[in-house]
Amino acid sequence: MVDNFNSDFHPNEPEEKFRALADSSPLIIHISRGKEGIGEYVNAAFKKILGYTLEDIPSSKHWWERAFPDENYRKSLMQEWERMVQDSKRHSAEAEPFETVVTCKDGSKRIISWTFKMVGELNWGFGMDLTAIRETEQKLKESETKYKAIFENSPTGILIADDEGNYLSANEAGARQFGFTVEEITQMNVRDLPTFDQKKTINRYKDYVKSGIDFGEFKWKAADGSVRISQYQAIRVKEDFNLSLQMDITEQKKIESELRQSNESKNKFISVLAHDLKSPFGALRSLLSLLSENVREYTEEELEKALKLADTSAGNTYQLLNELLTWAMAQSGKIPFSPETLSLQDLCSQICTPFTLAASNKNIVIENEGFDNLNVYADKEMISTVFRNLISNAIKFTQKGGLIRVSAEPTDSKVLITVADNGIGIASDKISQLFELSNRTTTPGTENEKGTGLGLLICREFVEKHGGKIWVETEPGKGSDFKFTLPL
Repeated sequence: MVDNFNSDFHPNEPEEKFRALADSSPLIIHISRGKEGIGEYVNAAFKKILGYTLEDIPSSKHWWERAFPDENYRKSLMQEWERMVQDSKRHSAEAEPFETVVTCKDGSKRIISWTFKMVGELNWGFGMDLTAIRETEQKLKESETKYKAIFENSPTGILIADDEGNYLSANEAGARQFGFTVEEITQMNVRDLPTFDQKKTINRYKDYVKSGIDFGEFKWKAADGSVRISQYQAIRVKEDFNLSLQMDITEQKKIESELRQSNESKNKFISVLAHDLKSPFGALRSLLSLLSENVREYTEEELEKALKLADTSAGNTYQLLNELLTWAMAQSGKIPFSPETLSLQDLCSQICTPFTLAASNKNIVIENEGFDNLNVYADKEMISTVFRNLISNAIKFTQKGGLIRVSAEPTDSKVLITVADNGIGIASDKISQLFELSNRTTTPGTENEKGTGLGLLICREFVEKHGGKIWVETEPGKGSDFKFTLPL
């Protein structure tokens, strides 16, 4: 800074020439004399930037106290200043620049870089205002820190590659998505990604570099052998700087598929249900209409028979509606779930007793075993419903003189419960349809007993609510074993 100043200048030269040079300079200039630092001159930039005049700082003492009011800061600066003055005298050279935070006359702070040179008794001080530069640097630093944090902590994978496909940088999410570390992926090329068609990947990347933008989905093989799906959007920011945002959407795709299947199943179910409700209501309406129009023409025996038929039809329809309501409430989560510790022995006795009459009508024996001193953690109403449905089905599909065995077997933290019969069994092509909404079917029992086709669906909902599983092992002509698990 001093090199641009004529060090041969002396005060006896024309004052106008000096002022013209100094006042036109963007540098802050301060001249003082002797050890006391008596103020001789400050230029226009000094007064404009710092606000002080010579009257404000007639000596070094006044300058130090006003420009650096914090005593500790002032002392440290004065020590540094004294050291630099001595070095300058010894080497007759310009002092190295050093930065200070100056308190201006209006109380504001400015960052000034100072240097000085001794010329005889005169101390020539030059300052450059770096406030705007340092503020910009600080903002850039904060911005860099902010965006670095966003880059590193973003759940979205971010990868940066050159035009040849070599990865220059990546965040943790981007590297981890493919099973690599950041260090590993920055040693790789696009062609090294575990996609199923590397040639297609390379060609698409080349096309993207030409067009500057690309987006879509691709499948790749994870380290565990599973197939994953990623969604990406790539933008060519500039030459050899290609930014790609990637997200693993495998689970999202799975959920979307399940939702589609669920909606399709429900739509099909509603269609079947509408038909099932329409038929009994239509038959019941026709029967009642016929009775009301010809009631005087029927014998007492015929009327009794017709009314029993109407009662059976209404009962079956009511059961269908009741089970439909139960299933719908279970689907929407509106059935209270209140698990508690239950005695399986007490629960089984309470449930089996009401079935004694139905079983005796077909001369069927119901046995239970393995329930002694065995407790489960379950919702009593839900599990009672499961037992009732499975025992009712066993009676329905077991011939006269058959046997139904209800048993329990503890395994680790669960208990396996089995409702087994030696009835007619289930055909192998029907097994996969038993617990599916879209394939609801009803099969008459051995005595032509009717059902709704909803019982097993409700059983599955309630068992899965407990974190258990339900399935069937069966063989046509030999019977069925319906099994489900519950937590102990």
